[in-house]
Amino acid sequence: MYNYKNFGESPIHNALSYFYYFISVNILFTLSNLLFIISLIVLKLELQNLIFFIIALIPTGPSLTALFSVMGKLVREKDIYPFKDYWNAYKLNFKATMKVWSIQLFLLLVIIVDIRYMSTANNISFIFIKPLILIAVTLVSISIYLYAILSRFDLKTKDLIKLSFFYTFKRLPSSVVNMIILGISIYFAFFKSPILIPFIAGIIVYIMMFRLSSVLKEIEENIIVTS
Repeated sequence: MYNYKNFGESPIHNALSYFYYFISVNILFTLSNLLFIISLIVLKLELQNLIFFIIALIPTGPSLTALFSVMGKLVREKDIYPFKDYWNAYKLNFKATMKVWSIQLFLLLVIIVDIRYMSTANNISFIFIKPLILIAVTLVSISIYLYAILSRFDLKTKDLIKLSFFYTFKRLPSSVVNMIILGISIYFAFFKSPILIPFIAGIIVYIMMFRLSSVLKEIEENIIVTS
């Protein structure tokens, strides 16, 4: 006869638990970014609507930190309380996140406007498009480390940015792999199967946090302890 006491440790139970975790967290992340999702549906992806998209992206920063926090806890402890953990992390890291997120939104605005202008210009400025794209990709790569670190540690903004920049290039091969994973996921979600968008964010971040676990452990042991 099957021992029900062992059900909590069975592969089926673990699979169902993770399915529940990912669905719950992705729903929370989607609700947190409902303004941006609505703007994508209502507005065309045109330069004149850029300021509306930037405004709609304001809640995305804290929701990213919350997502990284919950997925990081799932990697470490194999167990979470999705609703409680997500909203606690959202509120706890709101101020710290908005400091860096506002900078990122401003840089995003400048880069997009510059790329758009240079792509239509008939002069030498066209050659600066590729460097701008490289800068944008680098900023995204740095952001992966930034939100992973921010979700775990209470650091000054300048220290947070320095650490994120440092590990992006110290772990350059890993950073490239992270960008490939992110790029492929975004491509399939937005261009192949948009229905995946509400369900894919948690899985991507879980993979990122799993890959960055050694970095976070190194920071905890060698930087946080000695600070």
